Amino acid sequence: ATLGVSLFMFIVGAELRATEGTRAHLRSGGLVGSLGMVVPMALGLSIAPFLYPQFAPAGVGFWPFALFLATTMSVTAVPVLARILKDRGLAQTAPGRLALGAAVINDACAWILLAMVLAMAGRQESGALLVAGGGVLMVAVVFLLLKPLYARLLASPGDGDELPASAFAWILVGVLACAACAEWIGLHAIFGAFLFGVALPRNDRLLHALARRIEPVAIV
Repeated sequence: ATLGVSLFMFIVGAELRATEGTRAHLRSGGLVGSLGMVVPMALGLSIAPFLYPQFAPAGVGFWPFALFLATTMSVTAVPVLARILKDRGLAQTAPGRLALGAAVINDACAWILLAMVLAMAGRQESGALLVAGGGVLMVAVVFLLLKPLYARLLASPGDGDELPASAFAWILVGVLACAACAEWIGLHAIFGAFLFGVALPRNDRLLHALARRIEPVAIV
């Protein structure tokens, strides 16, 4: 299931077109995502004192419980949102791109916050630093190293809509490697797969070949 969702998010990332520019897209997605978390998190923190006595597990302090509650109320399931946008034909529209970008940023923040919950509960003290630092390092490696590398590798995707077997194999290696790294860091595998998809060159023939080969497997 994780592999299928990761492949689907890879295709979503590969098809994402930031027509307004990558920096502008990241800025608007980050702004909407952060503001979209503020109110739900505040509501989660406000009801935590009433829920803590009855629902908190034994040995868990108030603040780890409250932060966990606030985090779960302020994020969405990125693959579910991506599938809704794709099925409705909204994935390539400006609102769809903005919603997806904000959701991915929120998801990354959520994993950092959940790592903080574990650290506050005394179960993984270095978890939050690993997730945050590892996430930043992964983004840098993907865009500064893998993006130009795959741009040269996929400069000639092949004849028609066919993708050479060697190029397809290297793409699968990149997807699985990024997904595994994201999972090891503490982010979900779908984050790494989506990030790798975003870094691929925007070649219509390449994207069509990838979607035709991978999307049926991902959906199944």
